[in-house]
Amino acid sequence: DSTDVAAATAAVVAAEEAEQDLIAAIAGKGGIINPADKAELDALKAAVDTAKGTAQGLVDALPSTEQTAKDALDARLDALTDPVITVPAVNDADSNGVLDSTDVAAATAAVVAAEEAEQDLIAAIAGKGGIINPADKAELDALKAAVDTAKGTAQGLVDALPSTEQTAKDALDARLDA
Repeated sequence: DSTDVAAATAAVVAAEEAEQDLIAAIAGKGGIINPADKAELDALKAAVDTAKGTAQGLVDALPSTEQTAKDALDARLDALTDPVITVPAVNDADSNGVLDSTDVAAATAAVVAAEEAEQDLIAAIAGKGGIINPADKAELDALKAAVDTAKGTAQGLVDALPSTEQTAKDALDARLDA
């Protein structure tokens, strides 16, 4: 009987170690999960689940003469399932090391900057009252160049957004088209 107990204990320890590996791996990602990370963490989670199942089977198979050991090992297994470790969802679909939501915020800010640059140009043109001297032309050309640069920057950031952010991408594209 003490040999099943030893095997069951070893299996519980293996399950505990597998769970610690998963917890450490999740922590090591720093909250940024790309598709490769998700696959790695899912595999570790599967290993934990397998190890828990193996251990539970060995513990359940212990004879009633080993009830004290059985209860202690069951308690350790219960501690592994509460709370259940959840693998986080992908939040860096383009694997650029930046949260997709941060990418959206940066792209949105760039679109706003482009819109503001265009409003500055429109206001400057209106402010000339239809009379444009060479200095005015140079000033307006510079403002137009700033608009074009801002639009280009914004378009690049919007185009780089991952497909998981398609709604935001479409909305920002529409603003740029306007």
